[in-house]
Amino acid sequence: MKRTDYVVKNIATGVIMQVVIILLGFVSRKIFIQYIGIEYLGINGLLTNILSMLSLVDLGIGSAIYYSLYKPLAERNYNQVKAIMNLYSKLYKFIGILVAVLGLMLLPFLKYIMKTDISSTYVNTVYIVFLMDSVLSYFLAYRSNILSADQKGYILNNISTVFTVITTLAQISIVFFTRNYILFLVVKLVLGVIKNIFIYVITNKKYSYLMDKNKPLLKAKTKREIIKNAKALFIVNISTYFVFGTDNILLSTFVGVAAVGLYSNYLLLINTVNTLIGQIFQGIKASFGNFMVQKNLKEANEIFEILYFINFWISTFCAISLFILLNPFIELWLGKGMLFNIITVAILVFNFYFRGMTNAIEVVRNAAGLYNPYPFFKFWSLTEGVLNLILAMIFSGLFKMGMVGIFLATSVSTCITAYVLPWNVYKYVFKMSSRRYYIKHIVYMFSTLVIASITYFISSLVTTDNHLSLFMVKMVACVFVPNSLIVLFFRSSKEFKYLMNKFNVKNAMLLIRKKHK
Repeated sequence: MKRTDYVVKNIATGVIMQVVIILLGFVSRKIFIQYIGIEYLGINGLLTNILSMLSLVDLGIGSAIYYSLYKPLAERNYNQVKAIMNLYSKLYKFIGILVAVLGLMLLPFLKYIMKTDISSTYVNTVYIVFLMDSVLSYFLAYRSNILSADQKGYILNNISTVFTVITTLAQISIVFFTRNYILFLVVKLVLGVIKNIFIYVITNKKYSYLMDKNKPLLKAKTKREIIKNAKALFIVNISTYFVFGTDNILLSTFVGVAAVGLYSNYLLLINTVNTLIGQIFQGIKASFGNFMVQKNLKEANEIFEILYFINFWISTFCAISLFILLNPFIELWLGKGMLFNIITVAILVFNFYFRGMTNAIEVVRNAAGLYNPYPFFKFWSLTEGVLNLILAMIFSGLFKMGMVGIFLATSVSTCITAYVLPWNVYKYVFKMSSRRYYIKHIVYMFSTLVIASITYFISSLVTTDNHLSLFMVKMVACVFVPNSLIVLFFRSSKEFKYLMNKFNVKNAMLLIRKKHK
């Protein structure tokens, strides 16, 4: 199978998987809030953040090892692949035990960060189930990485889709018939274990050499690269957690658990879009890594510029749609009492857009394993994380800005990585000036602002008391106006022409095949 075939297959199955998850997720969330309540939804979000903090003990090992699989898989060096996977297995078992120990040590402190009237005994029980789910995943889930690195992410997507459907339907049934939140979590835990066992069996069949009893030695150079990248990734992961993983903890501390529940609805929608976009770039990542191993840097940079234009198009369309449609959709879905004001929504969407515009550059960074560039980037990443945490506490605690202060802190701190990461990638991967990238970035940002203003104005022209009709009109405007304006503004660019040529070639081939038939 060709590299482009893998990309298309990985993206297609990933998008289908996410559409299924989205539809089931909306139904599940509606039923959860109706029968269990917004406060329990807040607890769910808060404990998820806490467990994300514990996952930092991964130390970046998972991503560092994942990158190291590209080359031996491309070269069919099965001894090195097995050596790397053996290392993965040993380290992840150790990490799983460490997460369990640290998680239990954190148990007595839950009451200090959770503002709720629900009994501490019940909350502790829920936390233990969350912890077990996280710990057990380390013992088998690492096997999925070999499929992803080998450009066979579509297999994982198909498995995930099936298990997500089964899990969500089972959870919906439990909520509807029993209202039992703990049983709701236990079902997810059990089915998660079964899913990982299933993936383990499949990888044994597809990569039978992993079952050989001989234990090949890992190359010294590969081991050094893994250790170097893991050290840098540990700092990057801490920084990412400070920026995106602490919001629920800060909201619970300064505002209350109910605020976490409200925020989780917006986060569900934003993360849904993020995940759909992520499936596109995840589908490209392994193939881009394979491309960089086999091609020169000039060709890689040319492909990146196409990818960056696609990144801009997707991010602009999605950000404008979220800004215009988030509140109308939540009002239809959950009711008017679940809404944030327009300023809060604008800040959330800005954060989504600004971080989303780094997807393309992160594909290059990840494909190249650029986590420790002498070691500049990791320290800027740490600065971003620390700055976000400090600003969030100042804005929310000192200035009493509440949740707006927490989200605004993310807006300020995110700028660091958004502007430093491209400089690093161009200097250490493409080995050329990043000036061209920043010029494009400014053009894209200005274009997004103009397109957003025009779309917002047009979507506001229609007014009606029928909320569903109003939502549908706004949705139509969001589909046609931004995409039409992007085509109008960029129809002469080389990136747009490249995409149109690709599209026309494929159509021509289809027409030829039909004629022969």
